Amino acid sequence: LAASQARLLTITSRLSSVELKQQRIAMDKMRLANDQDGVSEKYTNALNNKTLSISNGSEEIPMNYSTLAAQGYSVVRTSDGLAPYKGNANNTTIDSSGNKVVTKPTCPRPEEYTVAERVQYDYNLFSEEKKAEAKKWDTQLNTFKSTYGDYPTSQTVSMNEMLKKTSLGYNTTIGSAFSSGNSFNKNISSKTLYDIANPSGGEKDYVVLLAQDGGKVGGVPMDAAKKKFTEIGNTLIPKIAQTLGITSANDSFTNEMKKYVETLKNNITFSDRNRERDTNKAYEYAVNEARSGLVGNLTETYKKGSDNDGYMLNLSEMVRRLMQKAVSYYTASVSTETQVLNKKTNTSNMDSKLTLTISSKGYSQNEWLKKAKELFDKQKYTSMNWNEALKVAEKGYDQATSEKGTYTTPESEYQEALNTYNRNVADAKAQWDAYDAYINGDTTNNNASKTESSTTTPAEEFYNQLQNSQFLIQGILSGYLTLMKDGQQVSLSSATDIIESYDKTDDAAAEAEYNAQMNKINRKEKILDMQAKR
Repeated sequence: LAASQARLLTITSRLSSVELKQQRIAMDKMRLANDQDGVSEKYTNALNNKTLSISNGSEEIPMNYSTLAAQGYSVVRTSDGLAPYKGNANNTTIDSSGNKVVTKPTCPRPEEYTVAERVQYDYNLFSEEKKAEAKKWDTQLNTFKSTYGDYPTSQTVSMNEMLKKTSLGYNTTIGSAFSSGNSFNKNISSKTLYDIANPSGGEKDYVVLLAQDGGKVGGVPMDAAKKKFTEIGNTLIPKIAQTLGITSANDSFTNEMKKYVETLKNNITFSDRNRERDTNKAYEYAVNEARSGLVGNLTETYKKGSDNDGYMLNLSEMVRRLMQKAVSYYTASVSTETQVLNKKTNTSNMDSKLTLTISSKGYSQNEWLKKAKELFDKQKYTSMNWNEALKVAEKGYDQATSEKGTYTTPESEYQEALNTYNRNVADAKAQWDAYDAYINGDTTNNNASKTESSTTTPAEEFYNQLQNSQFLIQGILSGYLTLMKDGQQVSLSSATDIIESYDKTDDAAAEAEYNAQMNKINRKEKILDMQAKR
């Protein structure tokens, strides 16, 4: 019996020891769990260690109370709406008994301040002094326009569309076009230049006769053909100008066009080739040669010794080339062809839209403006500037001088006024809150009271706290402080000039510490598990 009792006591003792050991292991695991929570929280806090900065439009600057206020923001304490107050020695004093005395603020109450607004109003663009000068300028423009044309106007149109504006008209210089055999009797006077440049209804390019010698031996009419070529070219130039809206072409444009005609004329170098004995075949060959380029050579040889030589002009090709040359005077996007034999100009751009800005006398916009500016500078006007003078030139005196302008407060001035308003309202609120609390004997609203012996009110103490940038930043991030602007609460996400960020260089250090601490905790937990199994 004694032995059994001894074994029972031993077993009971061992069970108590095991239970105690298990309790100790459980407590150690609880401590490890708490350590794990602490390490995780520390790591999370490190990753969330955000900061705030201010964007002033050109750079980011550190946030402090001054830079925040400069952007028009203020803050209040979220819990009770307390506004910071810098303090004012003129209205806060200590009496002989050591009590604080708050005198009535001299500033208006917050609601009495006028909210900053953008000023906007209409005004006359031309003052009376400018109108007087504009009148003189308008008179001078009348003489100027007789030479350089009206103010250049823009048109976006293709060359083919412009060619439709002008008819060829009957002209003895050009005459009629080739019909058949050796006849030139097809009337083309009623056709537009577009019709000439773009034959339709089965028609081919229209060909006209430049010159022929009538069967004289050795009578190749080269000079007569070149003379007629020049005459036809010069006849077409003003018609081409008309298609561009030019009522009276200036010398510069006209001379450039005539130089081009001269270049083409000088490239005519054909001679008597004695090619065909049949009259109709000779004419047919010359017409086809002209249609393959610009000029064709008529050479007929008779058995009796006499022959007929001459030259023909592809009038359709001539119109196309002159049109392209005229447009190239105003834009570099169009090129021209100068060869006359077996070479036609590229017509793929004839339907392409072009924007041309030309005066009624054929001056480009740059040419016209240059001449007008030279005239303006000579006048030495003291009130009207060049841009205003251009308005008169473009729109006329009456319309230009009656126009209104709208003045709007510049953004920088408006922001400065708005920031001043926000600072004044915040300062006035703090002063009047302190004064009202003092007058009402309110000792519970965290403002100054009659019996408070401290020289610093809660609003002033709050202001001093905000001078600590970390207190300000963390207060905004945590919600302890509320952002205000224009007297209204502003969320941090909507404040686009406040930049929220954190230093990512701390991430690696925080992660390394977290991993090290968690490894220690895991090792201790494994040891406790092994101890629990024994």
